Amino acid sequence: SGGGRTVMKDLNVLGAMQLFAVCQKSPTVRHVVLRSSTAVYGCSAKDPAQFTEEMGARSRPQGGFARDAIETEGYARGLGRRRPDIDVSILRNAPMIGPRLNGSVSRYLTSPVTPSILGRDARMQLLHEEDALSALERATLAGPAGTFNIAADGIIMLSQAIRRAGRVELPVPMALFRTTGKAVMGSLMRDFSAEQLDYFNFGCGVDTTRMKNVLGFT
Repeated sequence: SGGGRTVMKDLNVLGAMQLFAVCQKSPTVRHVVLRSSTAVYGCSAKDPAQFTEEMGARSRPQGGFARDAIETEGYARGLGRRRPDIDVSILRNAPMIGPRLNGSVSRYLTSPVTPSILGRDARMQLLHEEDALSALERATLAGPAGTFNIAADGIIMLSQAIRRAGRVELPVPMALFRTTGKAVMGSLMRDFSAEQLDYFNFGCGVDTTRMKNVLGFT
């Protein structure tokens, strides 16, 4: 917190590069599992209904976290090419929710009055914190190499999520979404990055076929 973009990139990208370098030199490492994010697909009006693992972002993600995730994935795949005896598994986790996880979606749905974008109803595909841990365990102990979307089956619309959370939806024009959100939600909205705000505008859906059929996880 407060470290800014430079510190964020140091931790996310340079830290991962150093770790992969150690793995490459180690004769005993046989499997590396990277926890990535569906943020690599970005959020835009051009998106398909579901992204498969072979697809990339239709519009280059603007947020630092998404760009860091894309770069880190590239270094992980590079490790796999240089050391083909090491299995590299990449888990692209959907936005996570749960009682012990204070993520952006959970925080967004804690406001009694929740602003949304007029004329939009973002497609949300989420992942419970316990399922995220179980997927990580599966990939570590018995998972094959490869890239996998990790998410619950099915889509929930933002308006449905707000109703199920017992909140009151306040649709506002896109131009007023951030300012109205700050007025209504206070520090909650001020902490959101541009890519998190884009998610509540467009959302993101992913295909989980490889997760079930190849990774063997549901």
